[in-house]
Amino acid sequence: MNADEVTQHELDTSGRCAEEYLDTFAGLTSQAIPLLLESVGDCRGRQVLDFGSGSGNVAALFAEKGAEVTGADFAPQMVKVAQNRYPHISFKQANGEQLPFADRAP
Repeated sequence: MNADEVTQHELDTSGRCAEEYLDTFAGLTSQAIPLLLESVGDCRGRQVLDFGSGSGNVAALFAEKGAEVTGADFAPQMVKVAQNRYPHISFKQANGEQLPFADRAP
C-alpha cells in the first residue's frame, strides 16, 4: 500500500465508524482523559489543540476546565459528530501532516 492508499483507507474506516465510535472505542480512550488533565494542570485561559479529537470528549473536558479549545480530526465524519455533540467548541477537519494552524495558535 502506498501513502495515498493508506490515507484513503483511514478516511473510509473513520467515516464508517464515526457514529458507532461513542458506543465502542470512546469508552476505552476516555479512560486516559483524567490522567491527561492531571498532567496538564491548570488550563484556564490556555489554548489547547485536541488533534485526533474524534467525538470531542477530550476537547469538552478541557473546555469545562476553562481552556480555549479547538478540536481537529482527520475524518470529516468525526468532526461532524463532535460538532453535533459540542456546538460551543470549534472543530475542524485537518490532516496531521499539514495542520491548518499557525504555530502555537489553534
